[in-house]
Amino acid sequence: LTGGGEIVESTAERLRKEGREEGRKEGRKEGMAKTFTSQLKKKFSGELPEDIKQSMEKADKEDLIKIRDNIFNIEDIDDVRELLKEE
Repeated sequence: LTGGGEIVESTAERLRKEGREEGRKEGRKEGMAKTFTSQLKKKFSGELPEDIKQSMEKADKEDLIKIRDNIFNIEDIDDVRELLKEE
């Protein structure tokens, strides 16, 4: 069985690459959440309610983009809740 090692190595390398890419995506999402949480804290002059902090941590990329795109239109914490509301 020659060449079998190459297949195993190729599969292992592919899985490592997929794992690294997934880690990068998760890291970018976490970075977005931290950035927007920080911006909202400044906007509202202090700590955010616990439900908002938890929602920001659990938010998917699309929800975080909604926050980003509306950051200047958000007037109160209920606007944030509305943007993060699960559909």
